[in-house]
Amino acid sequence: MLYVSDNNQMRAFDRKRFNVVPMSGDGDCFYNAFIHVLGLTGKVQPHQLRALVAGRLLEDPDLRDDFIREWRDFGIIKGKVFSDTGKRFRTADIVDRICNRTDWATSTVIHILATTFSCTVRIAEKIDGRWFVQTFPSPWKENPMRKQTRVKPPVYILKTRNHFDAMVRAPKKGDACMRGGQAMAILVSFITVLFASWLLSSAVGP
Repeated sequence: MLYVSDNNQMRAFDRKRFNVVPMSGDGDCFYNAFIHVLGLTGKVQPHQLRALVAGRLLEDPDLRDDFIREWRDFGIIKGKVFSDTGKRFRTADIVDRICNRTDWATSTVIHILATTFSCTVRIAEKIDGRWFVQTFPSPWKENPMRKQTRVKPPVYILKTRNHFDAMVRAPKKGDACMRGGQAMAILVSFITVLFASWLLSSAVGP
């Protein structure tokens, strides 16, 4: 469930340089692909990433509005901003649904994870016989006061309809050492953000 936007896409993409690592279609496919490409398998779980996304939506009303609009446009919720029960969606409802259901990742979710982990995420998708690559974080959503240095290399993920698979480059000499250092840096970043989210949730209360 992604918007194809001229503002964050590149048409030049050599699919042959990548191998695809299939992810299970359990609703967490994007989160699992993200974890796999970053080398954090076994260290980070999808439910932890969902909690991080929920925390960012709690603190940023603009991202929250974008997220609700995506859910509405793609039919996850019906009407303007109403829940399945017919009641108006509250922030608590959004957080509960993100954390406890397996709805697919949207553009806003990918943006949040890219900024949280200080990495560039590129989503490859074949549309009408041509390859498109969307790049996240979305530049128009970034806070200029929170600009970050992106971890290299970018995270590549393949999108096929409503499913995501991991994409890895063909191995080259020296890649193993680079991936190990990248994974350690991202893990430290994740632990820091997780602690911050815990402090935020403690302040908000039940």
